[in-house]
Amino acid sequence: MIPRSLGNPRRGGVHVRPGLPRPKAPLAALLLAIAGAAAAGRTTIDLRQAIALALERNTDVRSSETDVNAAHGTLVQAGALQNPAVSVGASGIQVSPLAGPVPNAFGVSWTVPIGGKRAAGIAAADAGLSAAKATRTAVQQQVRLSAATAFVNVLLAEALLSFARSDRETFGKTLELNELRYRDGKIAYGDVLKLRIQALTQDDAVRQAEQNLVAARADLVQLVGEDALLPAFQVQGSLEPPPQRPDQTPEALLGRALQKRPDYLAAAEQIESAKSALVQARRQPIPDLGVGFNYNHASGFPDSYDLALSVTVPLFDRNRGNIEQAGAAVEKARIAQEALRNQLRDSAAKAVAEWRSSSAQVTAYSHGVRESAKESLDIRRRAYELGAGSLLDFLDAETSYRQVESAYRSALARNALAAYTLSFISGEEIP
Repeated sequence: MIPRSLGNPRRGGVHVRPGLPRPKAPLAALLLAIAGAAAAGRTTIDLRQAIALALERNTDVRSSETDVNAAHGTLVQAGALQNPAVSVGASGIQVSPLAGPVPNAFGVSWTVPIGGKRAAGIAAADAGLSAAKATRTAVQQQVRLSAATAFVNVLLAEALLSFARSDRETFGKTLELNELRYRDGKIAYGDVLKLRIQALTQDDAVRQAEQNLVAARADLVQLVGEDALLPAFQVQGSLEPPPQRPDQTPEALLGRALQKRPDYLAAAEQIESAKSALVQARRQPIPDLGVGFNYNHASGFPDSYDLALSVTVPLFDRNRGNIEQAGAAVEKARIAQEALRNQLRDSAAKAVAEWRSSSAQVTAYSHGVRESAKESLDIRRRAYELGAGSLLDFLDAETSYRQVESAYRSALARNALAAYTLSFISGEEIP
């Protein structure tokens, strides 16, 4: 059967097969709304995506980008030559009888920069542009570390909350069993009260873990942007740290930092920029050469032209104040670089020590401590249920097990953050 045409297709009509229902406007609007909501934010996010979003939306990064654009504009302007001046005049105008002015003099003048001032200005602006780019890279590196820290904190909060809920569920079964034992007269009422109090303590631990997760998620959302994630977003990743060099030492870390660290490179560029500004200030007293040419035309007289050269004599203003100021700026930039170098040395030593300590802690928990805590808890629980152990021993073992598991997850996060800090200090990519 040939479909019937509803309306003129050229005028926006549509073809509908007979027997098929027409699309309902509310349903179409709902589908569009769902699609728009899905496009408005992510449902899942991993570490690389979090860093990319933070770099895209962070105000400090955007501000540093404008600084680069401004520095580029300064470089363009530094290379521009002065515009020539064109003059048109009328001389010898008759007064009586009064006659109208007739142009009879034409002139062009131009100031020629000499003494290397223009080249010095270009060099200073170029160094300023390099410094702005290095500063932008340093800001981006700091944002990467902040995003990685916020992401790891969310993973840690989720891990602690998951364990707290699991531990509460396991202890709840133990409480139910001992409630039955109390009804059968096998344990005293005081033991049941202690178990109930312990259950309330675990409820508090779950609530605290939930609160910590909300705060960690809020910190991550603040970094990547409120509209980048849906309210119920999920993070994808683990607390396993990225691989590191086996021979990680403070000296090696400092050596890489001095070669790659963006803010240290920016400090070096600031020194070069200050040096170029000093050269420019020293050349500023050199007078520019003014060149002028005039063409004269007068009725009844032969045409003539004038040539003129002019220079400014640096008799009073020799730019001494600006030269002294530029020299102080060079020294200040050197002091800032030296201070940053000392700070990097201290940070490298602390970062390596933190990484080694957290790595040793993770290794200890992974090779025996967790297993021992779990085995001790199982033994104490079984002994108490059989009447061969005390309730205090069981509760003490349960508390120790919970502390060990929480500390293990915290150690994983600590080790991951230590690894990211090493990359940050050395100027290497995160992650």
